[in-house]
Amino acid sequence: MFTTLEFCFFAYILWIQIQNEKVKRLILLFSIFFVCFQILYFFTTKIKRLDSIPIGIESITLFIFILLLFYEQFKTAKDSSIVNSPWFWFSTGIMLYLAGSFFFNILVNNIDKKIGMEYWHVTYLFDTIKNIFFSVGLIFAARQPNKSTGGQTSSVPYLDMI
Repeated sequence: MFTTLEFCFFAYILWIQIQNEKVKRLILLFSIFFVCFQILYFFTTKIKRLDSIPIGIESITLFIFILLLFYEQFKTAKDSSIVNSPWFWFSTGIMLYLAGSFFFNILVNNIDKKIGMEYWHVTYLFDTIKNIFFSVGLIFAARQPNKSTGGQTSSVPYLDMI
């Protein structure tokens, strides 16, 4: 069930960054389909070591979501660099993490257990890279002005004279 939680978390991160309502509905629809598929897969299939098929579907689906996010963000020209945007760091971290561990996760059930254990630590490298990118994204998110106030100070004067 970790795959389902990971997918939902990553899809939500991408969903809040996308502005296009059609793409948001598409992400929601595919997320519902994926969760239903994951539940069905869990109850109908005996998992050897890892749920490789759902991980493959999760990765490919999230790659598509990331491409849609990049397409939308590049379509709208902004004055600031994309490197200063938290969405860039979050989506790039997700993409590198999924791409780096994709083939290992897909093939782990088809290789010898000893070989799998010998190379399993490589996936930790991509998990660490994802965490670093998420940390940088959080730093940039903390530096951005508050969206609810539009980055402006309150127009109400401070009248406390005591």
